[in-house]
Amino acid sequence: MGHTFYVGGEYSLSTKWTAEGRFGAQYVAFKDLQNNDSWAPYAAASARYQYLPGDFLQFGLNVDRNSTDVTSGAGGVVEPDELVADQQTLRVYAAVTHRLASRLTGNVFGSLQASEFQGGADDGDIDMFYSLGLRFDYLFTHNWSFEAGYSFDRLDSDLDGRSYSRNRVFLGMRGTY
Repeated sequence: MGHTFYVGGEYSLSTKWTAEGRFGAQYVAFKDLQNNDSWAPYAAASARYQYLPGDFLQFGLNVDRNSTDVTSGAGGVVEPDELVADQQTLRVYAAVTHRLASRLTGNVFGSLQASEFQGGADDGDIDMFYSLGLRFDYLFTHNWSFEAGYSFDRLDSDLDGRSYSRNRVFLGMRGTY
């Protein structure tokens, strides 16, 4: 069970710059894990610069607790005090969206995420996740578009056998109403 408490707001710095932010704390309680209830910082901040109509740069930062697929570094029967509760994550990201032609838009994006395991045998170990990508959107009509893209992901983990690299290519049609 978790609760997030924050204050936030949005502000237009000028006709080209906007910013928003939420800052506070999170309280997380685990029913089956003893001594893992805790408070943690929470933040979500971003800024956007529109340099031409439809073209913009966006960047931001998030600090948050999140679940993990890792349960324990120990083998065999796992005692409750050996279970990993979750992760505390810091993520920074940036993206540029640019209209290449009247119906064609390109997007370049990247993010860096550092996640620290909370509790259990892996307490304090870190996952570093990097993601870079490129996407194109072609607008057929007001309601239909085609998209194509590529992204590269890399996970470097303190845990043995967890690190990987992944290349993804995608094609799709999008309908909106």
